[in-house]
Amino acid sequence: MAESPEPPEEDGAPGRDSDEPTDGWVRPSQRRPRPSKPLPEPPVPPGPSRGGARPRPRRTRPNVRPERARAAEPLATPGADDETAFDPIDDLDAGPPTARGGDNPAPVTGGDEPTAVGAGVLNGTRRSGRAQRSGRAQRSARGRRRALAGAAALVLLIGVIAIVASAGGGGASKASKHLKFAPLTTPTTGPRPPALIATTKGGPLLVYDQPNGKVVSMLSAKTDYQLPRTVLATSSQPNWLQVLLPQKPNDSTGWIKGSDVTMTTTDYSMRVSLGQHHIWLYKAGAPVVDSAVVIGKKETPTPTGLFYVTDPVDLQSQPNGPYGAFALGLSGYSNVLPSFDGGPPQIAVHGTPFPDQVGQDISNGCVRVPSPIILQIAKLVPLGTPVTIQA
Repeated sequence: MAESPEPPEEDGAPGRDSDEPTDGWVRPSQRRPRPSKPLPEPPVPPGPSRGGARPRPRRTRPNVRPERARAAEPLATPGADDETAFDPIDDLDAGPPTARGGDNPAPVTGGDEPTAVGAGVLNGTRRSGRAQRSGRAQRSARGRRRALAGAAALVLLIGVIAIVASAGGGGASKASKHLKFAPLTTPTTGPRPPALIATTKGGPLLVYDQPNGKVVSMLSAKTDYQLPRTVLATSSQPNWLQVLLPQKPNDSTGWIKGSDVTMTTTDYSMRVSLGQHHIWLYKAGAPVVDSAVVIGKKETPTPTGLFYVTDPVDLQSQPNGPYGAFALGLSGYSNVLPSFDGGPPQIAVHGTPFPDQVGQDISNGCVRVPSPIILQIAKLVPLGTPVTIQA
């Protein structure tokens, strides 16, 4: 069968074949033969010749290379082993992590399958979010380390200050430290009979080993401070008194004739606690005056035992001296010093112009009391008032 000739194509129009592409390209089989003498043509953009056809705008395709489709990675669930887990303590300035980064994160719907490009963006965003959370965790860890270092430095500084304070503290600090370990408790004596005091009638006192016994010593009629000789009686028999002797050893006793002395009584007594660094003045067993005191140092401790007042000395004309405003010489003597300042090592309860020293062990054996307190005591106690010094 003869084929019907194809209808001629219009000049400049593409073929009307159904297989002809619509993007402006002409198949090689459909190109016309070029004339032997090419006609001048206006310059056209680079590209294949269209045999004189009207140049059409070239369509450009996006030079995007689609990534291979991959299944979207499941979102990481924060857990104990996840370094990027959300920590509400460490990330105080950030909210809980989301599936996408950025200022306006969009949630991922559970039923949508992400495209290749979307999956890549999502994966990149997830990695970026992890990096941000990891950076916050590292900054938080650094902050905690700095805080711990600062706390350690503060503790060390406080320790150094405490050591310096304990090593170089003043007398008041030492007193407080001592009183902390020896709480003050006021001794209660209860009602007690008045103390019996014997004072010479003017002459020396002969001391016997027993009533109607032999003479063992003699006490001068006056003390070294020119006061009448007075002794404290501990027991009595008709016309005889057993008394504490103002000599070494401190617990020495002897007997004197009652006819050689004048006997009186007193309701006052004093008690000194070395452990508590305190003194009390009692009247009929009830405390009326008390104060913190200074006692003897370790090398010259204050002796303990029962003593009595022998030499009250008024020093108010020189209250800033080493004995304060008043001194009450006692019948006791130092157990370690053979002499003191050229005389016997007699102990005393005396004043001090340095009240901040109370509570310390710094004396040569005497009991130091703030001058205002010793003046109160001196106005009340007579010669022969008993004084008990206990550890």
